[in-house]
Amino acid sequence: LSLDLRIARFRGASAGGEPIALDALEVDGTLHVAEDALALAPGATARAGGLELALEGTLSRPADADAALAFSARLPSLDQQGLAQLAAWLPARARDALDRAGRTVLRGRLVDLSLSGATTPAAIAEVLESAGPLLPAGVGLDARIEEIALQPERDEPVVASAGVARLEGPDTLVLSGLAGRVGERSLPVLDLRLTGLGHLLAAPSVAVGDAPSLPGLRALQELLAPDDADAEPPAWSALEVEADWVLHPIFFRPLHGLRARLEPTPHGVRLQVAQASWGGIPIR
Repeated sequence: LSLDLRIARFRGASAGGEPIALDALEVDGTLHVAEDALALAPGATARAGGLELALEGTLSRPADADAALAFSARLPSLDQQGLAQLAAWLPARARDALDRAGRTVLRGRLVDLSLSGATTPAAIAEVLESAGPLLPAGVGLDARIEEIALQPERDEPVVASAGVARLEGPDTLVLSGLAGRVGERSLPVLDLRLTGLGHLLAAPSVAVGDAPSLPGLRALQELLAPDDADAEPPAWSALEVEADWVLHPIFFRPLHGLRARLEPTPHGVRLQVAQASWGGIPIR
């Protein structure tokens, strides 16, 4: 069965009853109908709001809420304008999160976006209707980062120049090889796994106040990151830190109530957090 579908001024609703409006929706592809499954062949596309998705997938029959669904949706790139266009496709909670992200992103793009996995229509409906998971379990969103400039709460913009991001259902964010800079100053390469991202997105920003210059800060910075790349190996083995709050561009949001241990490594410093809150969310 060949599909060539054109819908103008689409008006519908999500599983949670939220309105969805698109000026135009176009779908092209081939649908195979078998006794036990429906299959959308590779090469299918969906176009709406200036975005074009490459689609493929299978849905077991009977096609009810508990049917097995395996799918893949790919997008070559997504910039700040595309972020706003994508928001029109999503439920209110996701739109709010993207709106906050859009106000933070100054420029840049994600490339090679891929949303794929195995789930059920019931699990998708639960994500759309609830304030909990961001994706169904078994579904992941992958993308590469290219020169994304972000405006933190304080300090100058942070540029994430390269790296790989993955959002794993239900709400785990994984960053790999994230390289960045502030002005001409390079930041440490970041590998991060954060579970509970939905709580962080929902948390209000916790402001930090002005603080007087910290005596000995320059000496501490030189200890942690010597200016001389050929300096001798560090003579210290560990440093215990307790602070009301710490704001460093690599964290983007302040760490409050920090208790941590710093240890030197051949390529920099390892931070082991015993206790803190990040964006209002406790972390360990």
